[in-house]
Amino acid sequence: REGTMAFLQGKLQGVLGKGKELLERGREIGADLNASMKPENTLTIGGSTLVLGRQVAEGGFAFVNLARDSSTGEIFAIKRIRTQDRESVMNARAEQKLLAELPVHPNIVSMFGYGVRQFERGSEYLLMFEYCSRGTLLGYVLPLSTGKLPPPLPRTRLLKGERVLN
Repeated sequence: REGTMAFLQGKLQGVLGKGKELLERGREIGADLNASMKPENTLTIGGSTLVLGRQVAEGGFAFVNLARDSSTGEIFAIKRIRTQDRESVMNARAEQKLLAELPVHPNIVSMFGYGVRQFERGSEYLLMFEYCSRGTLLGYVLPLSTGKLPPPLPRTRLLKGERVLN
């Protein structure tokens, strides 16, 4: 019985430690968002008024920024796809349509809405995603700069997500 109590206390301490770690990470993200957000960067997607924060990723055709819902304080990732010609508009629309049709699944990032902003020389498609604070899949797949491999992802979660997509 004493062994069981010690075991349970150890597990509880581990859970509490992880909770404290996640809380601290949330505070860091919140402070970073507050420092980078400006009222002139407000946009509306799917009925949510969002304040655009700092850029967290960049690709060949798009940028990803953090955003905070001004009503709830919830944090989202906004993918911004710049379009300046007919082909890029068609590609952005196709991506938005595909993501909107994906089934809800715990191993697939959810898109909550989308919008379009018009500019003098084109438009910008805005895709609103849940924010995943632990980084990108590539961050887990590619070796770290130290030469060490990142911690392994649970294989079952990857396979479950892949099964839904196929």
